[in-house]
Amino acid sequence: MPPWPLEHLLWAAAAVASTWRLAFTRGNIPDQSFKVLWKLELALASPRRTTAPPRVATALELLLVCRELQARFEEVELPLLVVHGGEDTVCDPACAEENIENVFGDTVDWLTSHAAAAAAAAEGHI
Repeated sequence: MPPWPLEHLLWAAAAVASTWRLAFTRGNIPDQSFKVLWKLELALASPRRTTAPPRVATALELLLVCRELQARFEEVELPLLVVHGGEDTVCDPACAEENIENVFGDTVDWLTSHAAAAAAAAEGHI
């Protein structure tokens, strides 16, 4: 997430200067995104890669997509596990901390119910 004032100014900035580059992370994006050297080299070797910060309009769209996903997350019916490290500088780990118990509880519940269903199905075919 961009800093609070920038988050609320993205609308105006996108209307006025949608192609301006927007930097709200320290360092360049590939260096911040990849800790494993071979993965960084692979990303940099891509002919479609960019090391430039996103444009204002792109940042606004990403923010809108994140908000839409958060608002509709209860509609997800398949298991989805998103993992990142505690020192992540692109996706703030503090945003996930408040939901740790819910995530682990939901994961264990899903695994338990599917394991029970698989065991019941296996017993029926023996």
